Amino acid sequence: MRRWTGPAGRRSTARSVDVWLFDHEDDRHRSAPHPAAAVVAARTGRPQYAADHPGGLPGVDDQPPSALDPTRPLLCVPLPTRRAPLGVLTLSPPGARWDPETR
Repeated sequence: MRRWTGPAGRRSTARSVDVWLFDHEDDRHRSAPHPAAAVVAARTGRPQYAADHPGGLPGVDDQPPSALDPTRPLLCVPLPTRRAPLGVLTLSPPGARWDPETR
C-alpha cells in the first residue's frame, strides 16, 4: 500500500500507484497497455475516474471500467507542465471504493 497526504492533510492509502511518464512526444501515443482513462487523462489534461459506478469527484470525468481490470476502480490524474503533459498518475483504492473521507 502507498500512503500520501490527501485533502485537508488527511492520510490516504492506495492499493496501487502507477506513474506513466512521457520521455518523448510519441510516448503518449505508443501501444503500451495503459488503462483507457489514463490515455484520456493524457490527451485532455483532465482527471478521469474509471469504474462500474460514478465517482462523484468534483472536477473529475467519469469513464467506464478499464478493460485491463474491470473490477478495479482507477483515478487517473495528469501531471501537467506549462508546455506539455509530463505523464499520468493512476491510483486504485485499497478496497472496492475510495473512502468518502479521503475524497
